[in-house]
Amino acid sequence: MSEALSSTAHDVPTGRKSGNCIGVAALVVGIAACVAALFPMTAFFDAINVLPLNGPVTWPTMFFGGIIGVVLGVIGVRRAHVGKASNLTTAKVGIALSLIALIICAGWVALNLTSAPS
Repeated sequence: MSEALSSTAHDVPTGRKSGNCIGVAALVVGIAACVAALFPMTAFFDAINVLPLNGPVTWPTMFFGGIIGVVLGVIGVRRAHVGKASNLTTAKVGIALSLIALIICAGWVALNLTSAPS
């Protein structure tokens, strides 16, 4: 008449992988680093100059955010390849944005070194 459900019925794996929180963190850090990389550009315009943000906030966010984003992205890609995570693309985009921020940071450093008074 009525069957009792066994306790193993709820333990059946669904085949879904968990999300890649590390990859999402890499993406968020990469976005923050890219946004911070645009702040030094405001020094060229007097109307929107946010120079107080250029020193203590922008440079560490660009540099350390870029490095942390690349590291988190690599960990996320490895987790996705092993099968522990599902969103490989998110981790790859996080790596790309973090690398772009590091390249822009290197460009700003090069620009400041070449325009320094001798």
